[in-house]
Amino acid sequence: MLNPPLCLNIRITSSAVDTFYLPSNDYYLCSMTLVIAQAYSGNRSYNCSNIAVGMWVSTSTNGNVYRIKRITSQTANTVTCTLEDVNSSSKTINTNFVGGKPSTLSGYVFEVNPLTGLPALTNVTSPLNSTFTDSIIGRFIYDQQASGLPAATGHGSYLMYNSTNWTVQDANVSIGLDAGKVSQGIYGVALGYQAGSNGQNGSAVAIGNSAGYDLQQQSAVAIGSSAGYYAQRPDAVAIGNQAGKTEQQSNAIAIGNNAGFYGQRPGSIAIGYYSGRNDQKETAVAIGIAAGNSNQNPSAIAIGNTAGNFNQKSSAIAIGTLAGKSSQQDSAVAIGFNAACSNQGPHAVAIGTNAGINTQLTGAVAIGNSAGRDNQQPNAVAIGVNAGLINQNDSAVAIGLSAGNNNQQISAVAIGNSAAYTSQQENSVAIGYSAGYCNQQSNAVSIGIGTGYSNQQPYAVAIGNSAGSNTQKSNAIAIGNQAGFDSQGAYSIALGYSAGLTSQATESIVINGTSSNLENTETGSTCIKPIRSGGAGVTSCVPLYYDIYTGEIRSA
Repeated sequence: MLNPPLCLNIRITSSAVDTFYLPSNDYYLCSMTLVIAQAYSGNRSYNCSNIAVGMWVSTSTNGNVYRIKRITSQTANTVTCTLEDVNSSSKTINTNFVGGKPSTLSGYVFEVNPLTGLPALTNVTSPLNSTFTDSIIGRFIYDQQASGLPAATGHGSYLMYNSTNWTVQDANVSIGLDAGKVSQGIYGVALGYQAGSNGQNGSAVAIGNSAGYDLQQQSAVAIGSSAGYYAQRPDAVAIGNQAGKTEQQSNAIAIGNNAGFYGQRPGSIAIGYYSGRNDQKETAVAIGIAAGNSNQNPSAIAIGNTAGNFNQKSSAIAIGTLAGKSSQQDSAVAIGFNAACSNQGPHAVAIGTNAGINTQLTGAVAIGNSAGRDNQQPNAVAIGVNAGLINQNDSAVAIGLSAGNNNQQISAVAIGNSAAYTSQQENSVAIGYSAGYCNQQSNAVSIGIGTGYSNQQPYAVAIGNSAGSNTQKSNAIAIGNQAGFDSQGAYSIALGYSAGLTSQATESIVINGTSSNLENTETGSTCIKPIRSGGAGVTSCVPLYYDIYTGEIRSA
């Protein structure tokens, strides 16, 4: 409908039945000329060139009206067209019973409001008689079907313009320019500019600018600007700006701005801004801002801001902000803020803030704040705050606060607060608070608080509080509180409280059962305390002899 509506003074100069439409005689070929142009503000006006199919004509004093069916020629001052006596109404009400042919008189071409069905007689300045406008309005009130306004089919029916005519809809809903325009299926719902515009299937729902625009499939739901825009598959759900925009597959769910934006696969779930945005695979789950953002693989789970953000592999789990952010591998688990943020290997487990944050490898386990934080190697285990913090090597075990904190080597074991804190070598064992604290060498064993604390050498054994505490040499054995405490020589043995406390000689033995220190600084010697004296009159005591070849001690 023009704005303002056209209401143009014309004269019909010829009128005859249009043989093109025979045998029906409700169509009349007429020629019209302009009487006066319709002027309005801005020095603009309407003339015959503005007349269009669907407008109406009356040159009658008794309410006869005709709809323009087609226009065969047109200039600014003339129109040749076919007029239709819709439903033979003009013929029926003609009081002279002479048929419904338009009169060759002056009259008006006008438009009808498509919503009210009433004529817009806004510029009738020279009516044929005093009842001219009233009779035309009465005619449309009597028979609004002639105005092009169809009747409702039932409760809840509504009008829709289908690019040609107003039609009644009752099974489908399409509201908005080009909404549900082409081949909308039964029970389809399209609300918004170009929503469900092309090939929306039955029971599909598209709400928003270009939502479900092209080839939205059966029972799919797209809500938001460009949500489910192209080829949204059956039963898929996309809610949010550009959610599930391109080729969202069946039963996939995308909720949030750009969630599941491209190629979201069947059964996958993306909830949150940019979650599962690009190529989220089958049955993957991404919940949180940018969670599973790019190339999340089948059955992977990412929950939290940027969790599993890039290239999360099959069956991996990332829970927490930045957890498993980049290249989390198959079946890996990362739980906690920044857990396993980068390059977590297959089957690895990182639980706790910053656990396994950088390059945790296959099968490694890190549990606790910053446990296994950097470069934890395959099958290593770190449990506790800062356990295995940096460069924990293959199959090493660190359990406790800061246990195996720095450079724990292959198959080493550190259990206890700060046990083997730095540079524990391969196959060594440190159990207890600060046991093997610094530079425990390969195959050494320290059990107890502060045992083998510093520079325990290969194959040395220290058991007891502070046993072998400082620079226990290779193959030395110290058992007891402060046994072999400082600089125990290679291959020496110290048993008991403070046995060989300081600088015990190489290949020596100290056995102490007293409450005082017992030293031995003589290489190849043995010191034992206490030894009870035989005393006078004791006949059961005999001398002891040492066999220099076999090392045997025997009585005389």
